[in-house]
Amino acid sequence: MGVRDLSMIGMQLPEGMSHAQFNNNPGNIKAAHPNGQLTDYAEYLKEQGIPFEIGTKAGDAGYFFHFPDAKTGYEAAQRFWLETKDWMVWGYGEMTLDQALRKYSGGGADPSLGYDLQKLKEGADGRLDDIDGSTNIMEISDEQWARIMNEQTRWEDVNYYNKI
Repeated sequence: MGVRDLSMIGMQLPEGMSHAQFNNNPGNIKAAHPNGQLTDYAEYLKEQGIPFEIGTKAGDAGYFFHFPDAKTGYEAAQRFWLETKDWMVWGYGEMTLDQALRKYSGGGADPSLGYDLQKLKEGADGRLDDIDGSTNIMEISDEQWARIMNEQTRWEDVNYYNKI
């Protein structure tokens, strides 16, 4: 899908709701770039028949996915790294977990923004202690990715995380 008419894109975030809660998107995963073009992951989900719309506008650029329900959003979050890690390596060469997490969380160019593994470990009660941020993303197991995304969900919106 190409570039969209930006006057018609996205949804309005209702007052008092978080992006994650309104969009049924616990990972705050982005569906579209600032110009309205779908992300690679959005194109992938579309091909897989996973229902979504373009949701609310992110504060750091782009637009979040809006899923029809919390279950679909949670499942999309859980598959995110399993599907995209290969794409990241093809596009950037070798990538560490910390680099991937910063890119995901909006801090790719500026390490003071976003988060890395060390930040995710804060409040994780030891659930990520066996993972090192300098590990190549291709060496991380599916089970470790699931735990990482669970902690990302907690980091993105702890109130929504506690509800799901």
